[in-house]
Amino acid sequence: EEKLTSPRPVGVGSTRRAVVRGLGGGTMENHAVCTEFEPNRRIAWQTTSSRVPFHVAVDFTPIEGGATRIDSAWTIQMKGLLRPANPLLGMMLRRLMQRDVANLKALMESGSL
Repeated sequence: EEKLTSPRPVGVGSTRRAVVRGLGGGTMENHAVCTEFEPNRRIAWQTTSSRVPFHVAVDFTPIEGGATRIDSAWTIQMKGLLRPANPLLGMMLRRLMQRDVANLKALMESGSL
């Protein structure tokens, strides 16, 4: 679940709230602010409140046939006592993202989206 919490249009300074499935199967909420925005090219978000602080940048690149390539780069850095868990967290999040992207692809190809 993700919802814009500031007035449209989206741009640098816009805010959003998300409720996501956590690594343990439960849910967690985070809030973020848009730090970069180039329409149809790039958007980036930085958490403003979260147990898992992150920055994500998403690039959109047109490709042949009218499709769009989407690349995302995540930076997640646990702090304090959780810092040693950074490598494990990275592997777990990579698997979750691969699963989510595969689900999104299947939904798009089936015409559900």
